[in-house]
Amino acid sequence: MALKETDKMDEWQVAAKRIDAAFVAWLEKEGVEHEQLEWPCLSPYGERMARTKTAMRASTPYMSVPESLMLTPSCAMTDVIVGPASRDLKIRGDTLLAVFILNEARKGKHGKWYPYLRSLPLVKPNESNQSLGDWDKEIQILLGDENLIVKAKQRRRWIVDLYERVIRRGLCAKYSEQFPLEWYTLERFETSWQLVQSRAFGRRLKESALVPLADALNHGDVETEYALVSGQFRLWPLNDVAKGNEALNAYGSDTNNAKLLLDYGFALPQNRFDSLSITVSLHENDPLLEAKRRILRTAGLGLFGIFTIKKDQNPAHPSSQLDALRIAVASKQDIDLMQAALGKDYCDKVHRSNSKLCCPDLNTSELFHVARVIALRKLLTLLDEIITDSQSQLDAHNKRIISCEAELIASAEPRRDRASWFWEGTQDSLGPKTHLESSFMHRRIATERTLFALRYRTTRSAIAISAREHILTALSELEGR
Repeated sequence: MALKETDKMDEWQVAAKRIDAAFVAWLEKEGVEHEQLEWPCLSPYGERMARTKTAMRASTPYMSVPESLMLTPSCAMTDVIVGPASRDLKIRGDTLLAVFILNEARKGKHGKWYPYLRSLPLVKPNESNQSLGDWDKEIQILLGDENLIVKAKQRRRWIVDLYERVIRRGLCAKYSEQFPLEWYTLERFETSWQLVQSRAFGRRLKESALVPLADALNHGDVETEYALVSGQFRLWPLNDVAKGNEALNAYGSDTNNAKLLLDYGFALPQNRFDSLSITVSLHENDPLLEAKRRILRTAGLGLFGIFTIKKDQNPAHPSSQLDALRIAVASKQDIDLMQAALGKDYCDKVHRSNSKLCCPDLNTSELFHVARVIALRKLLTLLDEIITDSQSQLDAHNKRIISCEAELIASAEPRRDRASWFWEGTQDSLGPKTHLESSFMHRRIATERTLFALRYRTTRSAIAISAREHILTALSELEGR
């Protein structure tokens, strides 16, 4: 059954339109060129998106944004309030940028970047889809990956510690007049920090930067480039884009669904960069721990801990990961035999063994043959721990995914202003200051999280099932020798 809106939302729709119109007017006033784009448009799910007005050739910029509109740490250091305090307390990088955003937001409508900041979806941390640790337990279980929840909670603890050290006991304690604690709350800082992490550009720039309008493009399976050219930030597609299509950006390379969930709060149904990470840690109580670490380091394999399987990859093929797994699961007898068979330089030969299973010495060849079988069987066991759903259960999950997508499309509405809580205490003239607390919005958030959890679970299972089939085939060949 589709979600139903039970609250009267006209005032929120009017406020959202006014906020977006003010942002577009500000962009034009500040010299941002975006004639090729129509923004904001609504996706089938009711989310804001940008659409091309005309057919665009590859390498044609979507927009051109003056460098003076970019929010950067360098820009923050020139601020008369943020700069001196940050130099004194040695606040740098993304933390400095998050503080600068809060300082600008505190100015309200008098701030230079107010129209831009007011247009952003500054949701409370516990309502953000990025905060996996705050999801309902039932939805967390649907993810099927406790390690991902642990990572999210660890990240949250790190942010809380950062706030305590840098903001509460740093800026707010030493410069209480310029940085009042009632404004620089943990909730606001965490939201500002997530804003920087999820929207900032930086891989091809000299420092992290929030770029108005450029950061409004949604993520997709596309290839894009961006650069600062003659004082203008430009972002362009590497392929032609048809008229009326959504203008998309690529949020980095190799962005699997785990990264998308942790950093951006969503998962894709078809993600060519998706992968499966399996923890294969060396146990601290392993009597061979130091010997294995020494072998791994000498062989140039590092301190093995994660076995990554990419989508459509055959994990049974020779790889440095399989080399490392051999050592991680080796017994004392295995290691002694390797050392005896290969001599003092056995570490280097262990590293090369996957691509050269047959050695001149028959015993050595058999040794590596057995070691490979042991490694693959260990990997098979680890995959079986991940593949907990039967085919009928996976079919049920896929049906539920379709149901969630249908609910979100049926209930799609123009953007709700969920950012008003952030602006309480400022002279905000663009809409109501009361945070939206409707049962409709809470149900919609729950539906989104259920959808992303099931997408993550089913795509992860698909990679594991495919990998398992490859390993079974390899084991059949190896054990049939």
